[in-house]
Amino acid sequence: MKYFTLLSLCAFTLFAGSAMDVEKVFQEDCEICHGSNHEGGIGSDLRPNAIHDKDSDTLSKVILNGRDGTAMPSFYDRFSEKEAIEMVKYLRNSAS
Repeated sequence: MKYFTLLSLCAFTLFAGSAMDVEKVFQEDCEICHGSNHEGGIGSDLRPNAIHDKDSDTLSKVILNGRDGTAMPSFYDRFSEKEAIEMVKYLRNSAS
């Protein structure tokens, strides 16, 4: 029974994961190029009005893979696909 409980706890931890603090990650990794208010600069404007017509899947792929010919690096080694999707949701729902 103890083994089952431990196994269940490990499985829950693996699948639930720790929620990424997207606001903190944005401040630490994205703000320098995209601005503290997501207004852009070196990087694109990421305010909700600027990205409303962009496909969420495409945006998350840009986060993961970067963008050739621009300053946008790949974050594939730092974000999971789920975390990239969380970042897109954060950007879509941030105050403009």
